[in-house]
Amino acid sequence: MAFTSSAKASSLPRDPDDFEDHVKHVLEKDYGYEVVKPPRNEHGYDLEVKRDGRSIAVQVKNYRRPINTAQVQKFARFMELEISNRQFSEAWLISSRGFSKPAIANFLC
Repeated sequence: MAFTSSAKASSLPRDPDDFEDHVKHVLEKDYGYEVVKPPRNEHGYDLEVKRDGRSIAVQVKNYRRPINTAQVQKFARFMELEISNRQFSEAWLISSRGFSKPAIANFLC
């Protein structure tokens, strides 16, 4: 899925919680998903997206630079955990600045 928003990166909220709320709002209003924010002590994902019997772990990054390979690998390791496999059918990593070329090359193989 290609996540797009009409907001320019420079106009997006800088605060991590505000950015998560922005993404939650877009997924709900523009795409029709049910989106739940997990308790603050949950680690590994920022939002849970639900629709059509699917439960999707979403990690949201609002960095000044594109997401690098290590950050993608960290989220992938979270998704490999047994508890993640039981709870989620898939995972999305959403970035306000895109992904580095090495990160894309590493995960398209």
